[in-house]
Order: sequence, then structure tokens, then C-alpha cells
Amino acid sequence: MTDSRLERIIGQLAEFDEQELDIIVKKINVERKDRHQAKINKLIENFRKAWIDLSSAGVDICYCEDIDESCPLKIDNFEFDY
Repeated sequence: MTDSRLERIIGQLAEFDEQELDIIVKKINVERKDRHQAKINKLIENFRKAWIDLSSAGVDICYCEDIDESCPLKIDNFEFDY
């Protein structure tokens, strides 16, 4: 963002009262959250595609809880907590 654009936006914000500024801040936070969620969704989709591609190429993907034991994972059993 250029300095002149930023200065113009700040100048416009100076015309708003506190309630209007609060609304703007809330909308900015919603936009940030939505963008973050979209980024995470894209990363999850990329992960799923990579998993499927690796499996199709004959790569076994395993999870090791203990060093001596491993068990295969299934992509449909994955949960993504974010």
C-alpha cells in the first residue's frame, strides 16, 4: 500500500465517530478471519491432494506413536482442528 493511499484512508477514518470506527474494526476482523480460513482450507485441500497423490504412487503413509509400533492412517479418519 502506498503512503498516499494510506494517508487518504486515515483521513477518511478521521471523519467517523467512535461507533462507526468500532463497526469498521469489526468488519476488518471478520475479513481477516475469512481470509485466514480460506488460506487454511486451501492448505488442507493441498494436503489431501498430496496424500492421495502419494498413495497413488505407492507410498505408504504411517503414523508412529511408539517407536516400535506403526499403523497405517486413512485420510478420511483425519480431523483438522484449527
